[in-house]
Amino acid sequence: MRGFNAKESIKRARYFNGQIISPEDLAAEQEYFLRKARRHNRNLHGSGIVAGLDVAFQNGLVVVNPGYALDCVGDEIFIEEPVELHWPVDQEPCYLIVRYVERSRDRVPVPFGDQEKFENSRIEEGYELIFMTEEAWAERQTEEGCWTPHGKRQGIPLAKLLFKKDSWKIDDSFVPPRAH
Repeated sequence: MRGFNAKESIKRARYFNGQIISPEDLAAEQEYFLRKARRHNRNLHGSGIVAGLDVAFQNGLVVVNPGYALDCVGDEIFIEEPVELHWPVDQEPCYLIVRYVERSRDRVPVPFGDQEKFENSRIEEGYELIFMTEEAWAERQTEEGCWTPHGKRQGIPLAKLLFKKDSWKIDDSFVPPRAH
């Protein structure tokens, strides 16, 4: 018996001599490999920190050390150098969250008739670090899946920060999620 799981089914491009290859064909090929890698990461490793991403306070700044994590979609988050952040503005307990992001880059001209148009030719993968209050994080955790109502990923909490006696501290009782 043959079966196809329509929800998780992915199609691979099949090239042949004489075929005219379109931008859609090339995009479909990229999507195939992205979906395979994401599915592998989600199902074999889960989401969370793989290595590094320790958080410390140094010289009055919050420092996130280099490391690697997998988000709930299966995308990789890689921080290759220490990142320094200013403390949160509010003095409420909060989480430091890392989230996968993409942006379009490298504009190139695309000539069309008499007009010249520009398109981005690359997608750059990156991350963002944000502070989120305990209340906001708790609300997001009750939502289904790993997306916020605004279409952004939940992210991975790296540390819980507490303001005590006029200074910020890292809550040592908080254990960040780990990927396998």
